[in-house]
Amino acid sequence: MAERDDLLNALLAARDARDAAASESARARERGRRLRRQFAQAERTATQDDRSHAQLKRLRLQLDEADADLRARDTGRAAAAAREAGLRASLVRLLDPSDTITRFDDSLPILLMPVRLETRFKTIDVAGAPPRHELWLRIFPDDCWIDGFEPTLTEAEVRNATTYWAGIWQAGGVEAQQRGAWADLVSRHGSGRAAWIVKQYRPLNEPAAPAKTAPDDLVLVATTETALAAAEEAALRTFWTAVWRAADDAAAVTAARAALDTAVGAARAAELVNTVVPVNIATQPPAGHTRATTVVSTAILVLPAVETRQASWSTAPKATLLPEAFMFLGYRTADDPNPIRQIGRPVPSPLVVGPDPSAPQDEQLQPDDDGNLVVPDALRWLSDFPRAVEDGMGMVIPLEG
Repeated sequence: MAERDDLLNALLAARDARDAAASESARARERGRRLRRQFAQAERTATQDDRSHAQLKRLRLQLDEADADLRARDTGRAAAAAREAGLRASLVRLLDPSDTITRFDDSLPILLMPVRLETRFKTIDVAGAPPRHELWLRIFPDDCWIDGFEPTLTEAEVRNATTYWAGIWQAGGVEAQQRGAWADLVSRHGSGRAAWIVKQYRPLNEPAAPAKTAPDDLVLVATTETALAAAEEAALRTFWTAVWRAADDAAAVTAARAALDTAVGAARAAELVNTVVPVNIATQPPAGHTRATTVVSTAILVLPAVETRQASWSTAPKATLLPEAFMFLGYRTADDPNPIRQIGRPVPSPLVVGPDPSAPQDEQLQPDDDGNLVVPDALRWLSDFPRAVEDGMGMVIPLEG
């Protein structure tokens, strides 16, 4: 009992370490892909000047560092996976479902999850001996077992989250306008994914969100990933508010720019005006108002810099809640006192059930030189029955006696 509990605790810790190593490896691979895209783009647009050469050299160095980091992460991932597999095999040898179920708390319900079974009765000819009769059993997890969740946000999700938060700040606490921002994000990603996006990507200065006194008030919202100094932010907010009120009044715009230059310096002012621009600067006055009568203010929304992935699908779908091992019970008759009983081999956790687009090229589902499909090792249980038996998703059950 103590040995089993110790092994179980060690296995859970090993799985956490393996999953963390796999996540780090995936992030490192995505970082390398992003740097390769940047390097290729820089090569296409490079000129003969020193600045282009310096940029290419810097990107090449970052790419080499990313490749070295990926190799280290993959080594750690493999070591963590091997440790988890060894502990799982040790634990399963101590597990007997017939015994374990007697330790369950009777006050807790048992959830029975569906699986799909495929069976074949086989007669195996053995030289010099009578034929051997076997039942070959294959187990496939149902759809409800499959987890295709992608925790890392895509580039598109971050763009849409930026639009969402800008809309929330423009709403200034007016619920109907906040609902519009939420509905737009849900229409793009679904309610569940939208909730995850909002949870993962939140403003760094969220407590500074503006509040309107009336629904027709206008909040101009500019976004940045770098918080501004208090004096710079105040000057920039004053500038954009004046620019919106000025509209086509060139003299008023020039005066506003001169005031910003004085407050933060001409060079810094030019940088801010080009990079921290309200997303709704072109908004017209609400119905019944002019630019002079509209209550308008400017808010600076500071959003985090996060690592993203380019593709919407970047990891393999997995079955994460399968038992440590399956047990087969076969009854010859309804009142058979001695049913056939067999425990399968340990089931990998998680069990990979589909291709992994982020895996190295040699671990991808692909044809060989002869046109035959090469199945990655993690997916071989789907097409190779002996491998299914090895991975606990198949059994060979003798029917003699």
